[in-house]
Order: sequence, then C-alpha cells, then structure tokens
Amino acid sequence: MPSLDADAMQALARDALAAWGLEDAGLELASRSENTVFRVRATAGAQLALRVHRLGYHSLAELNSELAFSAALHEAGVRVPRARLSLAGPGFVLASAPGSDERRYVSVVEWVPGCMLHDFLRTPQADVERHFRALGRIAAHIHNRGKAWRPPTGFRRPALDADGLLGETPFWGPFWKHPALSAGQRRLILAGARRLRAALVAFGKGGDRYGLIHADLHPRNVLIDGDALTVIDFDDASYGWHAYELAVAVFGYRADPRHEAMLRALVAGYREARPLDERAEAAVPVFMAIRAIVLLGWLRQRPEVQHMPDYASMLIEYACSECDRLLSLPSNAVI
Repeated sequence: MPSLDADAMQALARDALAAWGLEDAGLELASRSENTVFRVRATAGAQLALRVHRLGYHSLAELNSELAFSAALHEAGVRVPRARLSLAGPGFVLASAPGSDERRYVSVVEWVPGCMLHDFLRTPQADVERHFRALGRIAAHIHNRGKAWRPPTGFRRPALDADGLLGETPFWGPFWKHPALSAGQRRLILAGARRLRAALVAFGKGGDRYGLIHADLHPRNVLIDGDALTVIDFDDASYGWHAYELAVAVFGYRADPRHEAMLRALVAGYREARPLDERAEAAVPVFMAIRAIVLLGWLRQRPEVQHMPDYASMLIEYACSECDRLLSLPSNAVI
C-alpha cells in the first residue's frame, strides 16, 4: 500500500531514473494503487513506464521471477510490456525518497499505448463477445507457455492452491476478519470456504487444470489499441487453476446482462488454443465464488481502496449467497 505521500513518491521515482540513465527524462504520475506507475518520456523520444512496487508484497526473487515469466510469454508471442534492464544489469533497483528510510523496488518497462479494455467495453462500438473471445485465447496462450516453459533456477511465485486461496493463512490474508462481516456472515463464509477448500483438493492439480497463470487477467489489466490486446500487471502471477483465471476475467461483470455471453465467448476463445474439459468449465462459477471470498482478505489489507465503500458490501452479499447455495449441495457436487 502507498505509505509515501505523492511528493515523496515522485522524488523516489526521480532518483531511481539514474539507474537507467534517464536522469533528464520527463516524469508524470500515471496511476497509484498497489504499485505506483509513472510515465517516463525519454529525451530520445521513447516512452517508458516506471513502476514503484508495493512495499513488502514480493521478495526480489519473486520479482525477478515475474520478469522471467513475462519475458517467456513475450517470446511465445503473447503481447506483454517488455522490461528495460538497468545500466548495471538487474531489472529491479532499490530506491528511497530523500529523508525517508522506506526503500522500494523499482522497475522500468516499455510504455504500452491504448486504453483499458474495461473502459473500451463500455463504448457503443465495443464488440464485447469478440474481445472476450480474444481474451480467452490469450489466457490459453499464457497457460500453454506456463506448462511448456522450464523456469530458471530460483524461480519463485506464490501458489494459489487450496491453502493459498482458502487455507488457514491464505495468500491475500484472513478473509474472515474483514470488519464489515457480521457474526452470521462470518460463520457462513467460513463454512463455505471449508466446503470449497475440500472441493479444490478433490478437483486436483492435473496437468490440464493447474499451472502458471496471470491470476488477475480482468479487462482492467488488458490494454486495447486498435484490435491489439496487451496484458499488463503480472504482480499476482502465480501457480493456480486455469479455471480460476477464467473466473477472474468475468468476475467484475457478474451483474452485467451480457455476463453469460461474455463467459461463453471467453471459453470458446480459450478452446481455440487449449483444451478445457467440461468439469473445468463447470468450475468457473465456483471459482467466481472463491474470488469474492479471497477479495475480502485483499480489501482488508488495502485501506487505500476505501474510496469504494460499497465494494465490500457487494462482495459479502455475493459471497454469502454463493456459500449458502454451495452448502446446500452434496459435498461431491460442488465442482
């Protein structure tokens, strides 16, 4: 989460530019959420994105592994921002703001033109099904590369498996401790999480279901420029279920009247590039319920997103409804 104020973050970014030989480049804030991103205008005309990474979220080994995975995807033809190594060679440098003891990892990648696919989907000219079909193909290409690629020695990324999502120490934090939960809602979600965790263990990690994924492949993390789609923000890239990837892509549109068409197009596009068995397809709505639950843990650790006061209540309502429904099913019928 951001702990430095805007001026301090700008000073940190400005200081870090020297590691790339960009001391004289123009620098402007592009976005500030988990990572803070600046647009860099180099004197030679190149445009780059400088990312100040969230404090304490990933180790250097995990950050380097993110870089290696995105480079492997680029080599396989997936459109992703390409990293710019520092003059000394590493892709990440530690920087601090003047007068602060807080140090952040900083990286630089090529600037990707275009707008968020999410914003484009709200325009009249958007062909929603065509773009979700394309997004499905991209997800399949990511998973194909993740299965075929041999990671380098020391590769480290989180595991969003049954424990990573719903265990006693989930990756995004204890979802059951969100302060907006009533006692009854907490009991219901914990009971649902136990049932879902058991279902995930039974579902298994067979080679066609589980592997390296982007883990946050929703249309806010996809840029569109003409017909070209570029995937950004590999901050959450993990080992996880492929069906979870698809669930994340459509999760934010579950109340949209086009949701079913979006999901059908996403799955159809995926199957153009990679097999998806019927059980895995049927698991996508289950992973949407899991997404709602784990996001409660994510929100609890992100006071900077409290400008969305209704988001937690919407997540809780959806998670409780889904847990109530899933708990009514036989344990072997969840997935």
